[in-house]
Amino acid sequence: MSKGDGVLDLGAQELVCGSAPDYINRFVTELGGQPFAEDHLRRIADGGYAGEVLMRAGLRYASIDYKEFPFTIRLDLNRDGLPPEHHGRYRLVTNHGTSEHILNQWNVFQTMHDAAVEGALLFHCVPFCGMFEHGIVNYNAKFWWALSEANAYRIVKMWTWSDGEPTPVPESFVSQIDDIASLRASSATISVLFQKTRNQPFAGLIDPAFR
Repeated sequence: MSKGDGVLDLGAQELVCGSAPDYINRFVTELGGQPFAEDHLRRIADGGYAGEVLMRAGLRYASIDYKEFPFTIRLDLNRDGLPPEHHGRYRLVTNHGTSEHILNQWNVFQTMHDAAVEGALLFHCVPFCGMFEHGIVNYNAKFWWALSEANAYRIVKMWTWSDGEPTPVPESFVSQIDDIASLRASSATISVLFQKTRNQPFAGLIDPAFR
């Protein structure tokens, strides 16, 4: 990315790097920005907003959230579309664990698609399995393959992460769902990096199993 390029986050992202704050200044200076003073750096490294760092590095930045946060476009992604002035303006659009909390999945992914300029990267890091009480949606690999095919996205990389520990089923599930108590699954995330290869209207996907 170059100075002046746009970054759009779904959700106002906070930093969690208090144990290694120097990585922030390394990122900022790599893009030609001025490093933060030591006291400011330690203050933002654990709970500061990512937008402050990206703007310091010379990038344009905005996030979408239904609450008021710094650098925020206030939208409810269950019902609000992306304002036209933000269409095709961003070279990186990210979903760091926001989409799984929203019922209107079509609108979430259309918003990201509309925001991205041709050639932009779209990044997702979302629940894959386990995480019984984290959000309302988990995503399997087939979903991402179908989404990429429908919208001419190039899959740059796809990977998973897990701590490998089985996650017990919450008691609230056991008390309301028959025969679930013995289920065990490791909690894992799936990360996907797409590149938008052409400008076309967002397209829904059809499960390949039913073609």
